[in-house]
Amino acid sequence: MFSLAIEKAVVGLTLAAQVMTYSGAIALATDNLDLGEAPSPVICESKACVKDLIEMYAKRYGTNVKLATDIARCESEFRTDVYGDSGKAYGVFQFHKPTFDEFAKKFGDELDYKNTEDNIKLAVWALAHGKANHWSCYAKVTG
Repeated sequence: MFSLAIEKAVVGLTLAAQVMTYSGAIALATDNLDLGEAPSPVICESKACVKDLIEMYAKRYGTNVKLATDIARCESEFRTDVYGDSGKAYGVFQFHKPTFDEFAKKFGDELDYKNTEDNIKLAVWALAHGKANHWSCYAKVTG
């Protein structure tokens, strides 16, 4: 099961140690939060990790987990580095770059098109905000 734990320590300046574990793999990143640095993103390449991120973000944004999971399965079979649509689409949710950029602007954060977590986060957010029709698989999984 995907696990993400964040420990905070206060010593003079605010420091945070972010420990990410997934299937025994551990990544440790220490960031000075006073400088506004973001913690390192989760490295997610397995289908189980992808499904866990979909579930986590679906709960966060109030999206139907099954719908988001079904669209991801249809679009990419949960593969993280797949290109589709003659090279125009990329990632778990097969975003076209212009659509990704448009949604990221509306989301209000700078997101990385090639980052799996950002791909999932933005897609699930978009589903929660009425943008499901941007995926051809939406009609396939709901029809």
